Order: sequence, then structure tokens, then C-alpha cells
Amino acid sequence: MTDVKLKVRYPQTMLPMYDGSKSIHGIARAIQISVHGFIHYDVIHHATALRGADIYMLPSRRGSFLQELVIQITQNPEVYAAGIGSGVLSNACYDFLKMTFAKATGLVATPETPFMTKLNTKDEPFLDSVAEAMEGSLIDGHRTIQSVGGDVTLERPKSTLATFDRDTLTG
Repeated sequence: MTDVKLKVRYPQTMLPMYDGSKSIHGIARAIQISVHGFIHYDVIHHATALRGADIYMLPSRRGSFLQELVIQITQNPEVYAAGIGSGVLSNACYDFLKMTFAKATGLVATPETPFMTKLNTKDEPFLDSVAEAMEGSLIDGHRTIQSVGGDVTLERPKSTLATFDRDTLTG
């Protein structure tokens, strides 16, 4: 089993409860769709169909809108991605998330791992299909941006995978 740690960060000190909960729910659905694509090389349109991984919310930190998440990849993705060893699995997953979130929001991202470089050139329509499946979820992920402004970031340890703002809503 491999753990992939993420954070969803909201810069506000207070969020409208409904919009905040819709936002985190939308981002969670988009993450599940992307992770399923990473593990199974398959596109799902409903986040509840995720197989081969579990995503958990960790307790929120007092005084902040920082939601920590852990993706536990329980299925060996080597069935479809020959050459990914467990040591680089989490980096490949972060890169896959970064690329699919960028495509879904109209941003440009450059692959950082050999796995994503190969996948991006070999089968870009697959990444586009995963990104398209994420778009509805990301509309909800932008709820706080629509209601109170600011931005929302999806982060891995020590770096940002995606930043959502008013421009990415229309991307």
C-alpha cells in the first residue's frame, strides 16, 4: 500500500458552510476520478466508482481551512504501468493529479516524471477524457471562489499541484 498526501487550502478565515462543504466535496470527487484513472487507466464519471484506493480526510487544524487528505493506493497499478516501482509511485500519482487538474481547468502543466512524460505523449486523449470527467466536480470545487472570492490550492508536501481561481472556473 502506498500513501499519497494532499492538502486543500482555503485562504479565508471563514467560509459559508454550504459553499465550503460543496467545494471540498467537488474537489474530493475530482481527486477520486483522477486517482481511478491513474490506477486503472480507465475513465469513470462517478467518483463513487473508485476502486483500488481509499481517500481519507484527516482532522482539520484548529483555526485554518486546511483540509489534509491521504490517498491509500491499495491496488498495484503495475498491471497497466509497467516500470513504476513503489518507490516512485507517489511521485507518478502527484504528477498525474497535477496534469489532469491542469487540463480540467485550462492550465498548462509540464510532466515531471518519466511515467507522465511517456503517458502525455503516448495517450493525451486519455488525459483529456479524465479531465473532462472531472469538470463537473470542479465547478463545485470553485463554490467558495464564486461566493467569497480568493483561491483554493491543492498541494502535495512542499509544492502546489493546482491553484483554482476565477480564471480556472471558466478554463
